[in-house]
Amino acid sequence: MQVRRSQLVWMLGMFGWLGFFGWLGLSSLFAGCGTARFAVVTQHNDGYRTGAYLSESALTPASVNHSGMALRTWRPVDGNLNAQLLYAPRVSVAGATKNIVLAFTSNNTAYAYDLDDETAPGTNHGLIWQQTLPLSPRPGFTTSMGIYSTPVVDLAESTIYLVYGLNNGMPPWNGEGDVGYEAEFHLAALDLRTGVPLRDTIISGWVPSTVPPGRVDFLPRRQIQRAALLMTPNPVESGQRTIYIPFGSRWREETHNWHGWVFGYDAATFAPRGVFCSTPDRRANSEGGGIWQGGAGVAADDSGALFFNTGNGPGAGNDHGNSIVKLTPVRSTAGVYDLTVSAFGAAADDPSHAVQWRDNDIDLAGGGVTVIPDSGHVAGGGKTGVMYLMDRSTMTKVQSFEAFTNTYNPSLRYNDWMSGPHMHGAPTYWVQSSTLGYVYHWGEKDRLKRFAYNRSTGRLDSTTPVVGDVVAESDLMPGGLISLSANGTRDGLLWITLPAHSGGRLFAYDALTMRRLWDTTQPGGVSHSNPPTIAEGRVLVGATNGEFLVYGLNQFRIPLPPKLYRKPPYPPIGPDPMPRVRQWMRSVRPESAAKLAVPRGQRAAFLASASGSMAYVSQASSADANRFEWVLEQTSIDLLDQSGIMPNMGRNGLGHPIATWDGMGMLAEAHGGKILSLTSKAIVDAPKGGDLPWGLFQLEGKSENLLGSITFVQRLETKGGVPSTAPKQTGERVKVPFEAAFAFYCAESAP
Repeated sequence: MQVRRSQLVWMLGMFGWLGFFGWLGLSSLFAGCGTARFAVVTQHNDGYRTGAYLSESALTPASVNHSGMALRTWRPVDGNLNAQLLYAPRVSVAGATKNIVLAFTSNNTAYAYDLDDETAPGTNHGLIWQQTLPLSPRPGFTTSMGIYSTPVVDLAESTIYLVYGLNNGMPPWNGEGDVGYEAEFHLAALDLRTGVPLRDTIISGWVPSTVPPGRVDFLPRRQIQRAALLMTPNPVESGQRTIYIPFGSRWREETHNWHGWVFGYDAATFAPRGVFCSTPDRRANSEGGGIWQGGAGVAADDSGALFFNTGNGPGAGNDHGNSIVKLTPVRSTAGVYDLTVSAFGAAADDPSHAVQWRDNDIDLAGGGVTVIPDSGHVAGGGKTGVMYLMDRSTMTKVQSFEAFTNTYNPSLRYNDWMSGPHMHGAPTYWVQSSTLGYVYHWGEKDRLKRFAYNRSTGRLDSTTPVVGDVVAESDLMPGGLISLSANGTRDGLLWITLPAHSGGRLFAYDALTMRRLWDTTQPGGVSHSNPPTIAEGRVLVGATNGEFLVYGLNQFRIPLPPKLYRKPPYPPIGPDPMPRVRQWMRSVRPESAAKLAVPRGQRAAFLASASGSMAYVSQASSADANRFEWVLEQTSIDLLDQSGIMPNMGRNGLGHPIATWDGMGMLAEAHGGKILSLTSKAIVDAPKGGDLPWGLFQLEGKSENLLGSITFVQRLETKGGVPSTAPKQTGERVKVPFEAAFAFYCAESAP
């Protein structure tokens, strides 16, 4: 899209009186503010995490209402897009100037596509480069853990900074279960123009001298890096910049000890620039104060101070779980960098909103925070749906109120991790005048809402929000993820992705009237932590089926060729399940393994685990009335996701029930309730007596969501489930503890 000189002059003038924004993530990060103002080089647009793109003139409420939007093109990538798409304009590539879309996948691959090339939709036409990391993996670390957080781009240095993970392909199963399992995370720098790696370092567990005795180690196998990276000027060394990297728990956090972390690295040298551990004195399971924020990044103000939310855990002493945290970079006279902390503990410091919270299970880190520009405040919230407005100087509460409600069951604010009206990601902020700003958010199980921020009094209007017309579905994370486009203070539009059982939805709302102007359904789904990206008249959306989509005005109202969605089988989104399956198969006799083998043309898609108990009742034997035998009664057992196949759920659904097994050969989907029959194809003895037999089952019936592409299921690695003693009379009952692994298969290619 060409920008007229007069338009650019007007916008630069607008930028002058809006200078208090320090726009696009602390403006001193960039050389040439004209180019930077059209860029989206960090998550939610800037270091404040406002989500506002203020240089948009083509997309206006009037133009969208008149013309509607059209799908202009879509481009393939090799995995899920958990990171937000980024946009780098006016990049010199091999002597030509390119407007570049950057995409990052769950297979450790970065892509650069030409935004202006809309030819041959569905192909890699316009691909400038792609790079899979690492170029040379260390021995044993060959399985991708993915680029799950949104990277950051330094336009002045033509450099992309990202974090990717690797492991040894042996994911832990239940509980601690991580003996032999190792992982590592890397900070890498790529050349924006070519994708060539410039620097790479393993993120290590060094700790500052301020950590109390009994130091805490950073264990990568128990961590995940999902909150977006932040690049900000180093406040203690002029001219230097720091990359900050937050960490939370990998999954099944109730089974092991873990912690939340923030690591700082110098952007130019990757030298350490301080580290923060959220719960250094905590040794119990489940309460490690992780930082994930629904993918939102750590925010920063103009002084270089950092702000973020932490998850489950106590907020007292050296521990800062369930807290809104401020970190200030400092350096000792000896040159050692550190991060000093001040924090607001939600449970202790806001008891009026803690009465419905169980123990420390508040999970404030479900959402992020936004620094409100030209103010002394940050705003945000988490899984309870409570909005906080904080004084960022003192980290004391200015306001807290119940911004969102479970509209399906208003009495449930936080009964369990799926019941609350979660706020995921950071709020979106748009300034209107010297006295008025707007804060937008869309919580789970509720509607889009706009809260007025009085810039004179420094207060949010908590009593009369303006409310949207669509309710988020009852059982899907993360609610709506919002980006705003506007031309300065005019023509504001909210672009919102919302997961749905039909795949996902994309909305355009008038930011002033809150009227829905346009929406569409995306059968390919939308990412859990991937708000839309606005880039010079386009709306970019990352999908969960290995592609991103580019929308623009349908200016001539000519219907474009529809996108033909071809439902693919479920890919192995996490580590490849087959190494684990092969390991289990080696523990049974070769003839048994042959019986359990799936037919040709199938491949392992994902793994699930089951634990519970099997209920039996005794009855007289049909062969001998004087003898008795156990007969299995129908027992419902949850199958828990072990691969990450539910991208619209927290932790990609790891540990979440995906189906139920009734013990008699049936499956019922967790979402939708449709019963699907499993026909037994083979049953073999378990390697150890007293364990339930292993089996191969064929799935019958069709479903439009989770199990729609599954063809075969193996029940493996059983433990228990068989009574150890014989019954003595009819009517006896017994429950036997039971565990098993389930491997799900799909066809090699879509039908």
